[in-house]
Amino acid sequence: MLQKEKALTEVDFIKIGFRSGLEARIFRLTLDLGQGKYLSAGSIGTPNETIFLCELDTEGSSIVPEAICIHNYDYHGYVSREKLERLIFALK
Repeated sequence: MLQKEKALTEVDFIKIGFRSGLEARIFRLTLDLGQGKYLSAGSIGTPNETIFLCELDTEGSSIVPEAICIHNYDYHGYVSREKLERLIFALK
């Protein structure tokens, strides 16, 4: 059952620490988790919202050989600020 949560905006993601314009990414907004891992968020605030946990091929590389979907609107509804902050805390 989809949650009836107010959708976060790109501005909300940026306030949490996501950045745009990083070289290695799947989507426009990413959050560096360190050790070659990062979160990549796309279609924020829409019914296509997804967040992937990604790993770079090697340090300094822009190749993403591993990406795992950890949030998908179709299954989870909009991501809440609390869930996003807990994911970041757990993965850092």
